[in-house]
Amino acid sequence: MLKKDPNFTRLKKLGGRGYLGRVSYWLGVDHLLVVEVTNYNERYRRFYFRDLQAVIVQRNRNRMWGNIVAGVIAILPALGALALLSDGEYAGASLVGGILVLIGIFILSNTLRGPMCSVHLRTAVQTQKLANIDRWRRAEFLIETLTPLIQSLQVSAGEAQSPNPATVSNPPAASAVQPDFS
Repeated sequence: MLKKDPNFTRLKKLGGRGYLGRVSYWLGVDHLLVVEVTNYNERYRRFYFRDLQAVIVQRNRNRMWGNIVAGVIAILPALGALALLSDGEYAGASLVGGILVLIGIFILSNTLRGPMCSVHLRTAVQTQKLANIDRWRRAEFLIETLTPLIQSLQVSAGEAQSPNPATVSNPPAASAVQPDFS
C-alpha cells in the first residue's frame, strides 16, 4: 500500500527481517514512518521532523560478545576434531571441521560488517529505540538522510514562531531588582 503512495519513499538500506518480524522505514513529507510487522500485527509509528529533539546513536559491544561466544562455542568442536583425528576417524573429523568453518564464517562476517550500535529517536514525549538499525553504517545513513529534513522543518518553524525584533514597537522594559544582602 505504501509502495504505491507518491508521498512516501522507502529507505531500503534500513529495516529488514529480525527475530520477531520485519521493519521498514518510510520517509513522508514531514515525518519518518516506521512500520513493524509481527505475525499478523502491524504497528505504525510516525516521528514528525519538527518534534524530533535528538537522534541518539550509541556504540555497543554486541559484535565483540558475539565473536567471543562463537569462539568459545568453537572450542568444543575443535577439541572433538582433534580427538577424532588422533583416533583415525577422518570422516567424523571432516564433519566437525565443517562446523568449525561455519563458525569461522560467522565470526568473519560479523567482523567485516562493522561496529554495532543502537539508535534511538527522542521527542518531547518519548525516546524510542529503532529496530533493525544495529550497524554503524546504517545509523550513519539514517542521520545523513534525516538531518537536512529535520533542519529545514525546524528552522522554518523557528523563524515562524520568533518575532522579528525590528517589528516589535514597545519591547517590555527590563526591571532589575538589586538584592539586599545586609
